[in-house]
Amino acid sequence: MDYMKKHVTNPILRGVLIAGMFILVVFALIGMAKIVPKAITSIGSAFSSLSSSLFSPKETITVSLSNNSIKSGEEIEVTFNHKNKKDLGVYEFKFDCSQKDFSMILIDGTNQTNIPCTATSTINSNPFKIIPQLRESNSFVDTYIYVSFYTNTGQTDEKNARKASGKTILTIQNGPMRSGGVTVATTSIATTTSVIKKPTTNQKLVNNNIIKKSDLRITAKDTGIVVNNIFIPKTTFTSYETASVRFDISNVGNIPTGVWQFTALLPTIPSQVFPSGNQPSLAPGETIEYTLSMRNLAVTGNNTVLINVDPSQTVSELSEVNNVAVMTLMNSGVGYSTGLILPNNYYNSNSDLMLRIISKGYIDRNNGRYYTASSVSENNRVAVRFEIENIGRGETGPFIFTADLSGYSEDRYTSPVQTTFYSGEKRQYTVDFDSGASDIGTNTITIRLDTNNNVVETNEDNNKLSEEIRVY
Repeated sequence: MDYMKKHVTNPILRGVLIAGMFILVVFALIGMAKIVPKAITSIGSAFSSLSSSLFSPKETITVSLSNNSIKSGEEIEVTFNHKNKKDLGVYEFKFDCSQKDFSMILIDGTNQTNIPCTATSTINSNPFKIIPQLRESNSFVDTYIYVSFYTNTGQTDEKNARKASGKTILTIQNGPMRSGGVTVATTSIATTTSVIKKPTTNQKLVNNNIIKKSDLRITAKDTGIVVNNIFIPKTTFTSYETASVRFDISNVGNIPTGVWQFTALLPTIPSQVFPSGNQPSLAPGETIEYTLSMRNLAVTGNNTVLINVDPSQTVSELSEVNNVAVMTLMNSGVGYSTGLILPNNYYNSNSDLMLRIISKGYIDRNNGRYYTASSVSENNRVAVRFEIENIGRGETGPFIFTADLSGYSEDRYTSPVQTTFYSGEKRQYTVDFDSGASDIGTNTITIRLDTNNNVVETNEDNNKLSEEIRVY
Protein backbone atom coordinates (compact mmCIF):
# COMPACT_ATOMS: atom_id res chain seq x y z
CA MET A 1 0.00 0.00 0.00
CA ASP A 2 2.88 2.34 0.74
CA TYR A 3 4.31 1.47 -2.67
CA MET A 4 1.07 2.50 -4.36
CA LYS A 5 0.95 5.73 -2.46
CA LYS A 6 4.47 6.59 -3.62
CA HIS A 7 4.43 5.33 -7.25
CA VAL A 8 0.76 5.33 -8.40
CA THR A 9 -0.25 8.97 -8.60
CA ASN A 10 -3.50 8.59 -10.51
CA PRO A 11 -6.27 8.35 -7.87
CA ILE A 12 -8.60 6.36 -10.14
CA LEU A 13 -5.95 3.80 -11.07
CA ARG A 14 -4.90 3.45 -7.46
CA GLY A 15 -8.53 2.73 -6.44
CA VAL A 16 -8.86 0.06 -9.11
CA LEU A 17 -5.68 -1.69 -7.92
CA ILE A 18 -6.82 -1.60 -4.29
CA ALA A 19 -10.21 -3.12 -5.22
CA GLY A 20 -8.50 -5.87 -7.22
CA MET A 21 -6.21 -6.81 -4.37
CA PHE A 22 -9.17 -6.92 -1.97
CA ILE A 23 -11.03 -9.32 -4.29
CA LEU A 24 -7.95 -11.60 -4.49
CA VAL A 25 -7.68 -11.70 -0.70
CA VAL A 26 -11.37 -12.64 -0.38
CA PHE A 27 -11.07 -15.51 -2.87
CA ALA A 28 -7.95 -16.75 -1.12
CA LEU A 29 -9.72 -16.80 2.22
CA ILE A 30 -12.69 -18.69 0.71
CA GLY A 31 -10.31 -21.33 -0.72
CA MET A 32 -8.54 -21.77 2.58
CA ALA A 33 -11.87 -22.19 4.34
CA LYS A 34 -12.66 -25.12 2.05
CA ILE A 35 -9.25 -26.79 2.28
CA VAL A 36 -8.38 -26.47 6.01
CA PRO A 37 -11.39 -28.43 7.41
CA LYS A 38 -10.60 -31.32 5.07
CA ALA A 39 -6.98 -31.31 6.19
CA ILE A 40 -8.01 -31.20 9.85
CA THR A 41 -10.52 -33.99 9.28
CA SER A 42 -7.85 -36.10 7.57
CA ILE A 43 -5.37 -35.56 10.40
CA GLY A 44 -8.05 -36.35 12.99
CA SER A 45 -8.96 -39.55 11.17
CA ALA A 46 -5.35 -40.67 11.06
CA PHE A 47 -4.90 -39.93 14.76
CA SER A 48 -8.11 -41.79 15.59
CA SER A 49 -6.89 -44.82 13.66
CA LEU A 50 -3.49 -44.71 15.35
CA SER A 51 -4.94 -44.30 18.84
CA SER A 52 -7.35 -47.17 18.17
CA SER A 53 -4.50 -49.52 17.31
CA LEU A 54 -2.33 -48.34 20.20
CA PHE A 55 -4.86 -47.92 23.00
CA SER A 56 -7.66 -50.42 22.16
CA PRO A 57 -8.16 -52.81 25.13
CA LYS A 58 -6.76 -56.30 24.51
CA GLU A 59 -9.13 -59.26 24.34
CA THR A 60 -8.68 -61.52 27.37
CA ILE A 61 -10.37 -64.66 28.70
CA THR A 62 -10.41 -65.48 32.41
CA VAL A 63 -11.23 -69.08 33.35
CA SER A 64 -12.45 -70.06 36.82
CA LEU A 65 -13.51 -73.36 38.41
CA SER A 66 -16.06 -74.08 41.12
CA ASN A 67 -13.31 -76.10 42.83
CA ASN A 68 -9.62 -76.32 41.87
CA SER A 69 -9.07 -79.76 43.45
CA ILE A 70 -11.56 -82.60 42.95
CA LYS A 71 -11.82 -86.36 43.00
CA SER A 72 -11.86 -88.35 39.76
CA GLY A 73 -15.45 -88.85 38.61
CA GLU A 74 -16.77 -85.73 40.32
CA GLU A 75 -18.49 -82.96 38.38
CA ILE A 76 -17.00 -79.47 38.30
CA GLU A 77 -18.31 -76.24 36.76
CA VAL A 78 -16.15 -74.13 34.43
CA THR A 79 -16.95 -70.42 33.95
CA PHE A 80 -15.15 -68.05 31.60
CA ASN A 81 -15.24 -64.27 31.10
CA HIS A 82 -14.33 -62.85 27.67
CA LYS A 83 -13.40 -59.17 27.95
CA ASN A 84 -13.22 -56.71 25.01
CA LYS A 85 -14.61 -59.19 22.48
CA LYS A 86 -14.70 -57.64 18.98
CA ASP A 87 -15.54 -60.39 16.47
CA LEU A 88 -17.94 -63.28 16.05
CA GLY A 89 -16.47 -66.70 16.50
CA VAL A 90 -16.46 -69.93 18.51
CA TYR A 91 -15.06 -71.10 21.85
CA GLU A 92 -12.94 -74.22 22.20
CA PHE A 93 -12.17 -76.33 25.29
CA LYS A 94 -9.05 -78.45 25.81
CA PHE A 95 -6.80 -79.69 28.62
CA ASP A 96 -3.17 -80.76 29.09
CA CYS A 97 -2.80 -84.52 28.94
CA SER A 98 0.59 -85.43 27.49
CA GLN A 99 0.78 -88.74 29.35
CA LYS A 100 -2.73 -89.97 28.38
CA ASP A 101 -3.46 -90.54 32.05
CA PHE A 102 -7.05 -89.27 32.07
CA SER A 103 -9.97 -88.09 29.95
CA MET A 104 -12.87 -85.66 30.39
CA ILE A 105 -16.63 -85.87 30.08
CA LEU A 106 -17.85 -82.49 28.79
CA ILE A 107 -21.41 -81.46 29.70
CA ASP A 108 -22.26 -78.59 27.37
CA GLY A 109 -25.87 -77.64 27.98
CA THR A 110 -27.85 -80.81 27.25
CA ASN A 111 -25.02 -82.41 25.29
CA GLN A 112 -22.56 -84.84 26.89
CA THR A 113 -19.29 -85.73 25.13
CA ASN A 114 -16.35 -87.90 26.15
CA ILE A 115 -13.13 -86.03 25.29
CA PRO A 116 -10.02 -88.23 25.10
CA CYS A 117 -6.52 -87.05 25.92
CA THR A 118 -5.15 -84.23 23.67
CA ALA A 119 -8.55 -83.76 21.93
CA THR A 120 -10.47 -80.48 21.75
CA SER A 121 -14.16 -79.65 21.67
CA THR A 122 -16.27 -76.64 20.73
CA ILE A 123 -18.37 -75.27 23.62
CA ASN A 124 -21.63 -73.38 23.30
CA SER A 125 -22.60 -72.67 26.90
CA ASN A 126 -21.11 -70.63 29.73
CA PRO A 127 -20.77 -71.99 32.32
CA PHE A 128 -20.29 -75.61 31.28
CA LYS A 129 -19.34 -78.71 33.28
CA ILE A 130 -16.61 -81.34 33.09
CA ILE A 131 -16.10 -84.71 34.80
CA PRO A 132 -12.42 -85.81 34.86
CA GLN A 133 -11.85 -89.58 34.57
CA LEU A 134 -8.44 -90.41 36.07
CA ARG A 135 -6.89 -93.84 35.53
CA GLU A 136 -6.81 -95.91 38.71
CA SER A 137 -3.04 -96.33 38.43
CA ASN A 138 -2.57 -92.58 39.00
CA SER A 139 -2.82 -91.12 42.48
CA PHE A 140 -3.26 -87.55 41.21
CA VAL A 141 -2.68 -85.33 38.18
CA ASP A 142 -2.26 -81.56 37.87
CA THR A 143 -3.51 -80.17 34.56
CA TYR A 144 -4.32 -76.87 32.88
CA ILE A 145 -7.88 -76.23 31.63
CA TYR A 146 -8.04 -73.96 28.54
CA VAL A 147 -10.84 -71.93 26.93
CA SER A 148 -9.87 -70.28 23.63
CA PHE A 149 -11.76 -68.04 21.22
CA TYR A 150 -11.41 -68.29 17.43
CA THR A 151 -13.01 -66.19 14.73
CA ASN A 152 -15.43 -67.88 12.31
CA THR A 153 -14.89 -71.65 12.19
CA GLY A 154 -12.37 -71.85 14.99
CA GLN A 155 -9.60 -73.29 12.84
CA THR A 156 -6.12 -72.08 13.66
CA ASP A 157 -5.15 -70.78 10.22
CA GLU A 158 -4.35 -67.19 9.22
CA LYS A 159 -7.95 -66.43 8.23
CA ASN A 160 -9.42 -67.80 11.43
CA ALA A 161 -6.77 -66.92 13.99
CA ARG A 162 -7.11 -67.39 17.74
CA LYS A 163 -8.11 -64.10 19.31
CA ALA A 164 -7.91 -64.87 23.01
CA SER A 165 -7.20 -67.73 25.39
CA GLY A 166 -7.41 -68.30 29.13
CA LYS A 167 -6.37 -71.11 31.44
CA THR A 168 -6.51 -72.28 35.04
CA ILE A 169 -5.03 -75.23 36.90
CA LEU A 170 -6.98 -78.24 38.18
CA THR A 171 -5.83 -81.06 40.47
CA ILE A 172 -7.54 -84.43 39.91
CA GLN A 173 -7.14 -87.08 42.59
CA ASN A 174 -8.05 -90.68 43.31
CA GLY A 175 -9.13 -90.84 46.94
CA PRO A 176 -10.30 -88.29 49.54
CA MET A 177 -9.45 -84.60 49.20
CA ARG A 178 -7.11 -82.65 51.42
CA SER A 179 -6.65 -78.88 51.47
CA GLY A 180 -3.95 -76.29 52.00
CA GLY A 181 -0.70 -76.67 50.05
CA VAL A 182 -0.70 -80.47 49.93
CA THR A 183 -1.74 -83.07 47.41
CA VAL A 184 -2.63 -86.48 48.80
CA ALA A 185 -3.00 -89.91 47.32
CA THR A 186 -4.54 -92.35 49.75
CA THR A 187 -5.30 -96.02 50.06
CA SER A 188 -9.01 -96.00 50.89
CA ILE A 189 -10.95 -98.46 53.04
CA ALA A 190 -13.32 -98.91 50.10
CA THR A 191 -12.58 -98.86 46.38
CA THR A 192 -14.64 -99.44 43.28
CA THR A 193 -14.05 -100.47 39.67
CA SER A 194 -16.50 -100.50 36.78
CA VAL A 195 -16.97 -101.96 33.29
CA ILE A 196 -19.47 -100.53 30.78
CA LYS A 197 -21.56 -103.02 28.82
CA LYS A 198 -23.25 -101.74 25.67
CA PRO A 199 -26.87 -102.81 24.98
CA THR A 200 -27.41 -105.93 22.87
CA THR A 201 -30.16 -106.49 20.32
CA ASN A 202 -32.00 -109.07 22.43
CA GLN A 203 -32.29 -106.81 25.50
CA LYS A 204 -35.86 -105.83 26.32
CA LEU A 205 -36.30 -102.10 26.78
CA VAL A 206 -39.33 -100.19 27.96
CA ASN A 207 -41.35 -99.19 24.91
CA ASN A 208 -43.83 -96.58 26.01
CA ASN A 209 -44.86 -94.11 23.34
CA ILE A 210 -46.49 -91.79 25.88
CA ILE A 211 -44.00 -91.57 28.78
CA LYS A 212 -40.36 -90.94 27.87
CA LYS A 213 -38.18 -91.54 30.92
CA SER A 214 -35.02 -93.30 31.95
CA ASP A 215 -35.05 -96.06 34.57
CA LEU A 216 -32.00 -96.99 36.65
CA ARG A 217 -32.06 -100.57 37.93
CA ILE A 218 -29.52 -102.30 40.20
CA THR A 219 -28.94 -106.06 40.05
CA ALA A 220 -26.91 -107.81 42.78
CA LYS A 221 -24.55 -110.47 41.33
CA ASP A 222 -22.04 -112.08 43.70
CA THR A 223 -19.47 -111.62 46.48
CA GLY A 224 -15.80 -112.53 46.43
CA ILE A 225 -12.22 -111.28 46.40
CA VAL A 226 -10.14 -109.62 43.68
CA VAL A 227 -6.72 -111.13 42.93
CA ASN A 228 -4.57 -109.58 40.16
CA ASN A 229 -7.66 -107.78 38.83
CA ILE A 230 -9.55 -111.09 38.58
CA PHE A 231 -12.79 -111.50 40.57
CA ILE A 232 -12.92 -114.83 42.44
CA PRO A 233 -16.36 -115.70 43.90
CA LYS A 234 -16.36 -116.30 47.65
CA THR A 235 -18.99 -116.05 50.40
CA THR A 236 -17.05 -116.19 53.71
CA PHE A 237 -14.20 -113.89 54.73
CA THR A 238 -11.77 -113.38 57.61
CA SER A 239 -11.88 -110.19 59.69
CA TYR A 240 -9.09 -108.36 57.82
CA GLU A 241 -9.62 -109.81 54.35
CA THR A 242 -10.61 -107.42 51.57
CA ALA A 243 -14.12 -108.47 50.60
CA SER A 244 -15.85 -107.41 47.37
CA VAL A 245 -19.39 -107.23 46.06
CA ARG A 246 -20.23 -107.19 42.36
CA PHE A 247 -23.40 -105.67 40.90
CA ASP A 248 -24.86 -104.22 37.68
CA ILE A 249 -26.58 -100.86 37.22
CA SER A 250 -28.60 -100.58 34.01
CA ASN A 251 -30.86 -98.11 32.26
CA VAL A 252 -34.02 -100.04 31.37
CA GLY A 253 -35.85 -96.85 30.37
CA ASN A 254 -36.26 -95.34 26.93
CA ILE A 255 -34.12 -92.15 27.14
CA PRO A 256 -30.58 -91.47 28.48
CA THR A 257 -30.24 -91.00 32.23
CA GLY A 258 -27.90 -88.03 32.32
CA VAL A 259 -25.30 -87.85 35.10
CA TRP A 260 -26.22 -89.84 38.22
CA GLN A 261 -24.72 -91.24 41.45
CA PHE A 262 -25.01 -94.11 43.88
CA THR A 263 -24.05 -94.62 47.53
CA ALA A 264 -23.21 -97.76 49.51
CA LEU A 265 -23.55 -98.21 53.28
CA LEU A 266 -20.56 -100.37 54.25
CA PRO A 267 -20.40 -102.68 57.33
CA THR A 268 -16.81 -101.78 58.21
CA ILE A 269 -14.92 -100.48 61.24
CA PRO A 270 -15.67 -97.61 61.30
CA SER A 271 -18.90 -97.81 59.33
CA GLN A 272 -18.96 -95.53 56.31
CA VAL A 273 -21.05 -94.39 53.38
CA PHE A 274 -19.24 -94.81 50.07
CA PRO A 275 -20.06 -91.98 47.59
CA SER A 276 -19.63 -92.92 43.94
CA GLY A 277 -19.36 -89.38 42.63
CA ASN A 278 -20.95 -88.51 39.30
CA GLN A 279 -21.32 -91.43 36.91
CA PRO A 280 -21.55 -91.14 33.10
CA SER A 281 -24.96 -91.04 31.42
CA LEU A 282 -26.38 -94.46 30.49
CA ALA A 283 -28.10 -94.88 27.14
CA PRO A 284 -31.26 -97.03 26.97
CA GLY A 285 -30.23 -100.64 27.51
CA GLU A 286 -26.69 -99.75 28.65
CA THR A 287 -25.21 -101.44 31.77
CA ILE A 288 -22.22 -100.75 34.03
CA GLU A 289 -20.80 -103.58 36.15
CA TYR A 290 -19.29 -102.42 39.46
CA THR A 291 -16.95 -104.16 41.90
CA LEU A 292 -16.91 -102.52 45.35
CA SER A 293 -14.16 -103.67 47.73
CA MET A 294 -13.78 -103.08 51.48
CA ARG A 295 -11.93 -104.43 54.50
CA ASN A 296 -12.32 -104.57 58.28
CA LEU A 297 -15.79 -106.13 58.36
CA ALA A 298 -17.53 -105.01 61.54
CA VAL A 299 -18.95 -108.17 63.12
CA THR A 300 -18.70 -111.92 63.08
CA GLY A 301 -21.51 -113.40 61.02
CA ASN A 302 -23.60 -111.51 58.46
CA ASN A 303 -22.45 -108.05 57.34
CA THR A 304 -24.96 -106.22 55.12
CA VAL A 305 -23.98 -103.93 52.24
CA LEU A 306 -26.81 -101.58 51.25
CA ILE A 307 -26.49 -99.94 47.79
CA ASN A 308 -28.79 -97.09 46.79
CA VAL A 309 -28.89 -95.82 43.20
CA ASP A 310 -29.76 -92.14 42.65
CA PRO A 311 -30.38 -91.54 46.38
CA SER A 312 -31.20 -87.85 45.90
CA GLN A 313 -33.63 -88.74 43.07
CA THR A 314 -32.15 -86.30 40.59
CA VAL A 315 -33.00 -88.62 37.68
CA SER A 316 -36.63 -88.71 36.55
CA GLU A 317 -37.41 -92.44 36.29
CA LEU A 318 -40.22 -94.76 35.28
CA SER A 319 -39.74 -96.60 38.58
CA GLU A 320 -37.90 -95.96 41.86
CA VAL A 321 -38.50 -99.39 43.43
CA ASN A 322 -35.59 -101.05 41.59
CA ASN A 323 -32.91 -98.65 42.90
CA VAL A 324 -31.86 -100.54 46.05
CA ALA A 325 -29.91 -103.77 46.52
CA VAL A 326 -28.82 -105.58 49.69
CA MET A 327 -25.81 -107.93 49.66
CA THR A 328 -24.43 -110.01 52.54
CA LEU A 329 -20.81 -110.71 53.43
CA MET A 330 -20.21 -113.57 55.90
CA ASN A 331 -17.41 -112.89 58.38
CA SER A 332 -15.92 -116.09 59.85
CA GLY A 333 -14.58 -114.20 62.90
CA VAL A 334 -10.99 -115.32 62.31
CA GLY A 335 -8.65 -112.45 63.22
CA TYR A 336 -10.62 -111.03 66.16
CA SER A 337 -9.05 -111.17 69.58
CA THR A 338 -12.26 -111.45 71.60
CA GLY A 339 -15.93 -110.69 71.06
CA LEU A 340 -17.73 -109.55 67.93
CA ILE A 341 -15.93 -106.21 67.56
CA LEU A 342 -12.29 -105.37 68.22
CA PRO A 343 -11.87 -103.89 71.71
CA ASN A 344 -11.18 -100.15 71.83
CA ASN A 345 -7.77 -100.53 73.46
CA TYR A 346 -6.61 -102.64 70.50
CA TYR A 347 -6.70 -99.70 68.09
CA ASN A 348 -3.90 -97.58 69.54
CA SER A 349 -1.84 -100.13 71.47
CA ASN A 350 0.23 -101.67 68.65
CA SER A 351 0.28 -99.19 65.78
CA ASP A 352 3.52 -97.90 64.27
CA LEU A 353 3.76 -94.97 61.85
CA MET A 354 6.74 -95.10 59.49
CA LEU A 355 7.92 -92.34 57.14
CA ARG A 356 9.65 -92.76 53.74
CA ILE A 357 10.82 -89.90 51.48
CA ILE A 358 10.17 -90.94 47.89
CA SER A 359 11.74 -87.98 46.05
CA LYS A 360 12.45 -84.26 46.19
CA GLY A 361 11.96 -81.70 43.44
CA TYR A 362 9.73 -78.82 42.50
CA ILE A 363 6.31 -77.78 41.26
CA ASP A 364 6.56 -75.88 37.97
CA ARG A 365 4.63 -72.62 38.37
CA ASN A 366 3.72 -72.62 34.66
CA ASN A 367 2.07 -76.04 34.34
CA GLY A 368 1.57 -77.08 37.98
CA ARG A 369 3.33 -80.44 37.55
CA TYR A 370 5.81 -82.10 39.89
CA TYR A 371 9.38 -82.79 38.69
CA THR A 372 12.15 -84.66 40.51
CA ALA A 373 15.32 -82.60 41.00
CA SER A 374 18.08 -81.92 43.52
CA SER A 375 18.32 -78.20 42.66
CA VAL A 376 15.38 -75.84 42.28
CA SER A 377 15.12 -72.38 40.74
CA GLU A 378 13.69 -69.70 43.03
CA ASN A 379 11.01 -69.22 40.33
CA ASN A 380 9.52 -72.66 41.13
CA ARG A 381 8.10 -74.18 44.31
CA VAL A 382 10.27 -76.56 46.34
CA ALA A 383 8.44 -79.87 46.78
CA VAL A 384 8.87 -83.25 48.43
CA ARG A 385 7.03 -86.54 47.98
CA PHE A 386 6.80 -89.00 50.84
CA GLU A 387 4.86 -91.99 52.08
CA ILE A 388 3.34 -92.69 55.48
CA GLU A 389 2.60 -96.30 56.43
CA ASN A 390 1.24 -98.00 59.53
CA ILE A 391 3.49 -101.04 59.90
CA GLY A 392 1.99 -101.99 63.27
CA ARG A 393 -0.91 -104.34 64.04
CA GLY A 394 -3.33 -101.80 65.46
CA GLU A 395 -5.19 -98.76 64.17
CA THR A 396 -3.44 -95.40 64.67
CA GLY A 397 -6.38 -93.12 65.34
CA PRO A 398 -6.22 -89.48 64.14
CA PHE A 399 -2.98 -87.50 64.02
CA ILE A 400 -1.29 -84.62 62.21
CA PHE A 401 2.12 -84.14 60.59
CA THR A 402 4.27 -81.12 59.70
CA ALA A 403 6.77 -80.32 56.96
CA ASP A 404 9.06 -77.28 56.92
CA LEU A 405 11.80 -75.79 54.79
CA SER A 406 14.98 -75.05 56.80
CA GLY A 407 12.95 -74.54 59.96
CA TYR A 408 11.29 -71.30 58.84
CA SER A 409 7.84 -70.87 60.37
CA GLU A 410 6.60 -69.12 57.21
CA ASP A 411 7.69 -72.18 55.20
CA ARG A 412 5.99 -74.73 57.45
CA TYR A 413 3.04 -76.87 56.44
CA THR A 414 0.78 -78.31 59.15
CA SER A 415 -1.56 -81.01 57.88
CA PRO A 416 -5.26 -81.27 58.64
CA VAL A 417 -6.17 -84.05 61.07
CA GLN A 418 -5.47 -87.32 59.27
CA THR A 419 -8.05 -90.08 59.45
CA THR A 420 -6.94 -93.28 61.12
CA PHE A 421 -4.45 -95.61 59.40
CA TYR A 422 -5.36 -99.29 59.55
CA SER A 423 -2.73 -101.99 59.82
CA GLY A 424 -0.73 -102.07 56.58
CA GLU A 425 -2.36 -98.93 55.17
CA LYS A 426 -0.12 -96.44 53.37
CA ARG A 427 -0.68 -93.04 51.78
CA GLN A 428 1.48 -90.85 49.56
CA TYR A 429 1.71 -87.08 49.93
CA THR A 430 3.25 -84.17 48.03
CA VAL A 431 3.96 -80.97 49.96
CA ASP A 432 5.34 -77.83 48.31
CA PHE A 433 6.77 -74.57 49.62
CA ASP A 434 6.67 -71.05 48.17
CA SER A 435 10.44 -70.67 47.79
CA GLY A 436 12.02 -67.36 46.82
CA ALA A 437 15.18 -65.28 46.91
CA SER A 438 15.44 -65.60 50.69
CA ASP A 439 15.80 -69.39 50.35
CA ILE A 440 18.73 -69.32 47.89
CA GLY A 441 21.36 -71.81 48.97
CA THR A 442 21.15 -75.24 50.64
CA ASN A 443 17.87 -75.91 52.44
CA THR A 444 16.67 -78.80 54.59
CA ILE A 445 13.18 -80.23 54.23
CA THR A 446 12.06 -81.86 57.50
CA ILE A 447 8.94 -83.99 57.93
CA ARG A 448 7.60 -85.00 61.35
CA LEU A 449 4.74 -87.44 61.98
CA ASP A 450 2.35 -87.29 64.92
CA THR A 451 3.74 -83.96 66.10
CA ASN A 452 1.26 -83.80 69.01
CA ASN A 453 2.19 -87.35 70.06
CA ASN A 454 -1.40 -88.62 69.89
CA VAL A 455 -0.54 -92.07 68.53
CA VAL A 456 0.72 -94.81 70.87
CA GLU A 457 3.41 -96.59 68.83
CA THR A 458 5.83 -99.43 69.24
CA ASN A 459 8.59 -97.27 67.69
CA GLU A 460 8.83 -93.46 67.69
CA ASP A 461 12.22 -93.27 65.94
CA ASN A 462 10.82 -93.68 62.39
CA ASN A 463 8.57 -90.61 62.53
CA LYS A 464 11.06 -87.96 61.35
CA LEU A 465 13.16 -87.59 58.19
CA SER A 466 15.10 -84.75 56.55
CA GLU A 467 16.30 -84.16 52.98
CA GLU A 468 18.56 -81.41 51.61
CA ILE A 469 17.68 -79.44 48.48
CA ARG A 470 19.42 -76.48 46.85
CA VAL A 471 17.63 -73.31 45.71
CA TYR A 472 19.38 -71.12 43.14
